[in-house]
Amino acid sequence: MAFGIGRPWPLGSSCTEAGVNFVVAAPQATKVELLLFENGSSAEPYRVIPLDLNHRSGDYWHVAVEGVGLGCCYGYRVFGPKCSSGHGFNPAKVLLDPCARAISGWDVYNRELATGDQPNTANCLKAVVTERERFDFQRFPRPRRPWRQSVIYELHPGGFTKADKSPASPNHCGTFLGLIESIPYLLSLGITTVELLPPMAFDPHDAPAGRLNYWGYSPLSWFAPHHAYVAGNDAQQGRSQVRSLVEACHKAGLEVIVDVVYNHTTEGGDKGPTLSWRGFADQTYYLQSEDRKYQDVSGCGNSIAANRPLVRQLILESMRCWALELGVDGFRFDLMAIHDIETMNLIPKELKKIDPTIFLYGEGWTAGDSPLPLEKRALKNHVKQLNDIAVFSDDIRDGVKGHWSNVEDKGFVSGNKNLKEIVAFGVVASTNHPQIKYDKNRSYAQFPYADSPTKVIGYVSCHDNNTLYDKLKIANPTASEKELVAMDKLANTIVLTS
Repeated sequence: MAFGIGRPWPLGSSCTEAGVNFVVAAPQATKVELLLFENGSSAEPYRVIPLDLNHRSGDYWHVAVEGVGLGCCYGYRVFGPKCSSGHGFNPAKVLLDPCARAISGWDVYNRELATGDQPNTANCLKAVVTERERFDFQRFPRPRRPWRQSVIYELHPGGFTKADKSPASPNHCGTFLGLIESIPYLLSLGITTVELLPPMAFDPHDAPAGRLNYWGYSPLSWFAPHHAYVAGNDAQQGRSQVRSLVEACHKAGLEVIVDVVYNHTTEGGDKGPTLSWRGFADQTYYLQSEDRKYQDVSGCGNSIAANRPLVRQLILESMRCWALELGVDGFRFDLMAIHDIETMNLIPKELKKIDPTIFLYGEGWTAGDSPLPLEKRALKNHVKQLNDIAVFSDDIRDGVKGHWSNVEDKGFVSGNKNLKEIVAFGVVASTNHPQIKYDKNRSYAQFPYADSPTKVIGYVSCHDNNTLYDKLKIANPTASEKELVAMDKLANTIVLTS
């Protein structure tokens, strides 16, 4: 098996006429090894290819390997210094390519062995070389519906088709293909847009002891579809099944938006597992204090430093992958305010080159205090500084149903007339309106932070906290079923007519 210097682009693994070109960023590394495996379950690599400085171009390490191709399983070992607090480079760990478009090895994977100093080679995840074909927009064009007409329906890619009455066939329940079989039902709801809760790969074992991660809000990869949502056991099928889903949605006139978590990863805090990003460029990818302690703005142990050029590039490459290769129509940013305004404005600038109709919106808040200066954060109050990006309106949400954190708190539809002004503020999409009384002394509707109604997403319920019905039932314990249904209808009517 011959190998050569290779080229530093594109990132990840890409097929050539002779084999595969491998590229990964590791700015502070002193040495890198590429490990090739027979399959995802292999306990040891069949070939280890050392990369010296001849294989380095700036921050990127690269190698061209002949005689391998689609389906090749691989990983990396990366060498370099550790910091005094113990995290950083750990060559005992086999690392997953941050640009992996498919992942194998779930049957042997052990999250626990990715911590500490013991080798995890026999129990690591492997990246899989895949095609990088573009979505067929000629056959399945984007619906290109005006944003102001969007009615977004959020759903869990796995859980949505697991119910007893699911229209999905038994072997497709809980998968992307199962969602295709649910499209007639989705259309019957009158929606225009499907928003998938994070469809990207995550670690089910990233959860408290005895439980599994169901929601996927701690990504393992920003490129690969989650393996549990793929019908069958072929890791490479994930991309084709996502494409099939998007094709079917486009054919039915539905847009597809994916919920993306670019603000933190599954690697957790200082003592978390070394699975990917941490082992390649710990100081680059994660926000850290001067003494190299992780800064937890996300509430999940770590926070991504999206304001750094290398990290920005990876995020943009991920979005290009999902928009160009898999055909999705937009992105919803989890905890968007962890990111800086400059980075967020770079995203639409780049994505509009692909298609000016790509839809972008996010949560304009964080889960903890940020080291970024307040004026640089992509907060909802700064949406006027964001170009072609909308923000979720927690104003109308909490005004309509009551405060999110106090489940017994009554909202406007439960009879709390004190929230009328906040609901009205939500109805006009947080813009300047002569009939709204703004008040900086209250938590909501303090000032008109939006300069256009298309930059605000009105909603009353999503995946966070109680469902709307449960919230109403808890806040109104003596209400009849008929009254609860009426409140539910009123809440959604306010949102849909705003």
